[in-house]
Amino acid sequence: MGIIRGGALAIISALLFLSIFLGALLLTISWSLNYENVQPKLQTVVAETLDNELGLESSLADKLPIMQASCTGSSDYIVKYEGNDIIIPCNVVAQGQDAVIAHGVNQFIEKIYFTPYDCNLWSCFGKYQIPFFLVSAKSQSYFYSLFNYALIAIGILSILGFLLAEKKSNFFLLIAVLIGVASLPFAKFDLFIGIFGVTVKGLLSVFFSKAYSVFFGMIILAGALFLLGWLLKLFRIGFKLSTIFQKKEETSKEEIKKIVKEEMKKEIPKKDVKKEPGFFSRLFKSGESKTSKKISKKTTKKK
Repeated sequence: MGIIRGGALAIISALLFLSIFLGALLLTISWSLNYENVQPKLQTVVAETLDNELGLESSLADKLPIMQASCTGSSDYIVKYEGNDIIIPCNVVAQGQDAVIAHGVNQFIEKIYFTPYDCNLWSCFGKYQIPFFLVSAKSQSYFYSLFNYALIAIGILSILGFLLAEKKSNFFLLIAVLIGVASLPFAKFDLFIGIFGVTVKGLLSVFFSKAYSVFFGMIILAGALFLLGWLLKLFRIGFKLSTIFQKKEETSKEEIKKIVKEEMKKEIPKKDVKKEPGFFSRLFKSGESKTSKKISKKTTKKK
């Protein structure tokens, strides 16, 4: 039974480690895909991609004279590009070509992020030429839902492992070690990203921009669980010691009482106690006394 229990605990621990690592990965992607993190990271990547694939930069540069001429009678200039309306304020047009391109790229990032894509994540690959939907709110929601499933799996496996563990305090130490080991790749995720080219590296940096923050959070959680495991272990040891000392005190008190009783028996001498005569002996004596009195009366009468 012990071998089966140990084997089951080993399998659950392995699955728990994979679930923790996968959950941390999904949390990193979901957290990194918040718009506040995506917008500054995507500027260079989107600008290079749009210029190489669609020629956005050259298109905006070519239309700059038209924009400047149109801004004399209006406040904004609308550029229609690939089915998207890019609104460029005239005060930006007055700042020159670089400002127009930067504003156009930011507008494009906002549109691709908040677009309500009418396809799931995987079917969108066949629908769009450039997979900008990967850095959208839809993608962020998709990865966050997967993280919730991983969190449920971690909870179920943790409960099963806790029930199978003979010493419950040791299981908290085990989870702390698993979380700590699973967090290590996230500390140096930039080294893994660095093996790719500039464009791929820039895109991957968007998905894993919060890797170190996840690593830091996992280390804090592992430390808290490790401390909890040691406290439970110390509490269990202290409880055992207190019960042992309590038993010793109880046995010592009983032994002292026995010794005192034995010494008191030795010190107090036994007194000679006269036994009172019984009922028949008293009756016999009273009968003797009566006969003796009768005899004495008869002798006196004869005299």
